[in-house]
Amino acid sequence: MSLFVAKIPRRLHFFYLANDVVQICKKKNAKIFLLAFKHVLKDAVVLVRDPSISGKIERIFSIWEERNTFFIDFINEMRELLSEYEYNSCDKDCIIHIPEEL
Repeated sequence: MSLFVAKIPRRLHFFYLANDVVQICKKKNAKIFLLAFKHVLKDAVVLVRDPSISGKIERIFSIWEERNTFFIDFINEMRELLSEYEYNSCDKDCIIHIPEEL
């Protein structure tokens, strides 16, 4: 199942899975994978912007901060992405609407 078509609770599970990957990479000192995974996380955090799960996503960011998993600048950038509006500067038509029925 794709993160794009998943319902919000499922997206949270996908993000937890991503957190597991990040934590294992940190533990195994696999820095190359952490660097590569950062780009995926930036895209994924946009898809978990929902008030019902934002506290849980923020908790993951706090854990990354406490464990020095990523630099604080990157974590803060992720926090900003989490709290931004659903559209960017182009136009409302740029929004990708993901149907909840799928």
